[in-house]
Order: sequence, then structure tokens, then C-alpha cells
Amino acid sequence: MKRTMILIMLLSESLLGQSGLAYLGLSSPPSTDFSTTENTWPSTSYTPFELAGGMIFVEADLNGRRAHFIFDTGAPGLVLNTRQRVKGHQRANGVLGETELGQVEVDHFRWAGWEFHGVSAATMDMRSFEDLTGRSIDGLIGYDFIKGKEVFIDFDNRLIRLSLRSNPIDGKMTPRASTAFRLLDHLPIVKVKLGGKNAYFGLDTGSEINILHSRWRDRLPGKLKNGHLLQVDGKRQKVETMVVDQLSIGRVALDEMNYYLVDLSALEAEYGVQLDGILGFPFFHSQAVSLNFSRRKLCLWH
Repeated sequence: MKRTMILIMLLSESLLGQSGLAYLGLSSPPSTDFSTTENTWPSTSYTPFELAGGMIFVEADLNGRRAHFIFDTGAPGLVLNTRQRVKGHQRANGVLGETELGQVEVDHFRWAGWEFHGVSAATMDMRSFEDLTGRSIDGLIGYDFIKGKEVFIDFDNRLIRLSLRSNPIDGKMTPRASTAFRLLDHLPIVKVKLGGKNAYFGLDTGSEINILHSRWRDRLPGKLKNGHLLQVDGKRQKVETMVVDQLSIGRVALDEMNYYLVDLSALEAEYGVQLDGILGFPFFHSQAVSLNFSRRKLCLWH
């Protein structure tokens, strides 16, 4: 059975019913070579979004019907909600364990001014997550739809800007900081300073929470509190949380934010990387952030 890397949804009980996403691994994601399909792209597009808790919901056309998706840079491509148990040929290994994935072919998909034909999509059962959030979730839109582009999320105006231009924002505004990132398959990984030491965090717009590897538990000052995470497939885990104010990117010290302590050792061993945590919605919402997947550059803006 193939093993895949995708984002698995987590719900934090302490967030009063708001939901979150956490990173998973994918060695052979179902994806489409868009260069060989009859697809069209505008140079720059804007698409509105709605915030539900810390999730970014966007509308798309799925085989001729309107559908609601979570915009998730941590997902490999298109992931559809089957609303039934999946028995597939792939397993997704995530923060709280594994789940099975299926695969389907999508005839037509339109989002943010882009049209795609013949798209391979992963499938999973997200019904429990819909029940918990009270929202219809048709799936996730991820990396395959933003690779080679710059992504700028405008929370003030509830717009996502996608651009094929090599540098659409630089020169118009001055970044507070900029740094290179690398990709773990589809997940951007950026080097930060944490407690004065180098650390490596994934950047995930689909995660409503920040995650910190539990090995940092006794290395940083901060009061520990108890919390719970619920995974989309019903897995539940008791975790600790702590507020961290010793994390910086370049010369920019990030405001104190809450982190959920999770053991990421299995993911590190599976993919042979150092992964100290994941920066999710609290990070992206705290300042203007752009991810340039063409230049592999993260910018923090004034």
C-alpha cells in the first residue's frame, strides 16, 4: 500500500469548536501534470475567501457544481471529501496516526480564474469534521494549484492573490524580512530562531493552530496547559500547550503565540528531516505574509 503525505484535519477542543489542520506525509501524491492538460491561467488573479475559525474557505467549480474547499498550502493538490469510508491504496501518516486515502479523476475543476481538466484527486472521509464544525467541506485545495506562483493572503479584504509574475509584490512594498524556504514535497520549510537556536518550521495556511515539537517542552520558558486535538477521522489525543515568545524569522521577532506540543519524531524519521513545528493560521493572520513558490521565498510585510 502506498504511503502519502497530505494534511490531516485536527480540531482543538479548547478552541470552542474551531478547527485546525496539521501536516501529513506524502511519498506519491495523486497529482496532475498541468502542463499537458488543456488548462488556462491568468497572470494574476484574486479570489475571495471566508474565514471560519482559522480556516480559509474558498468556492470552486467541481464538475459543474459549486463546491466549498479549504485553501491549504500543506495539502499536495486536490483532496475530495467522499462522505463515506474510504478503502484505498494509499495511507496518509499524520500527527495523530494514519488514515486511508482513495483516488478519483475529476473531469473539470475551476478555481481562482484557472480551469483544469483531467485532474487526479485524493479522497478521504471528512464527515466527522463536518459534524464538528457544522460546515460543508467538499475538500482541500493545495500545492498543485499554487506551485510556480506567489501567494499573498489579504485578511483585511478577504482576498487571496495568486500571481505568475516572478516578483509581483517586491518593489511596491518593503518587506520587514525575507528568507528562503525549501520544500518537503509540497510543504514549505523555513529556518527560524527559537530560544536562540536554529529550528525548522513548516508553513501551512490550512492549519488553524501552531504546532511545536514536544522535544522543546523543557527547553523554553512558559506555563503548560492541557488541551485536546481531534483528527478528521475521529482520532483523539491529549496534548499540552504553551505560549512562546522566543521565535524570530530574520530580524523580525514574532509576537507571542500559542503552540500545541506534539511529538513529530515519526514524521522526521519517515522523511529524514528536522521538523520542529508548524506555523499555521495564528502566524499568517498576525501580519502580511507572501509565499513565492517560484523563487521559494517567504516575505513578511509592513
